[in-house]
Amino acid sequence: MKMIGWDDEFGGLRLVWRGFGRAEANWRKITGNDINYSAQDSDILTAIGYRPDAPSRDDNHEKFTPAQNMIYARRRAGLAAQ
Repeated sequence: MKMIGWDDEFGGLRLVWRGFGRAEANWRKITGNDINYSAQDSDILTAIGYRPDAPSRDDNHEKFTPAQNMIYARRRAGLAAQ
């Protein structure tokens, strides 16, 4: 799903992609480059069911559930505290 909205910093209308998987896939199309995740982020994303090395092509898997978001936030906070 995509949304067009006003962005004050940008100074006009801009297309905003909703869904992490689609934004990543779009970045790869535009730049031809992969997004390089840190090892910690990659491990966390894999643990919650998102494989950074192979973005999902299924639109139903673009968004994380609230439970997955909480798991990611807690693990990220735990790693930052170490």
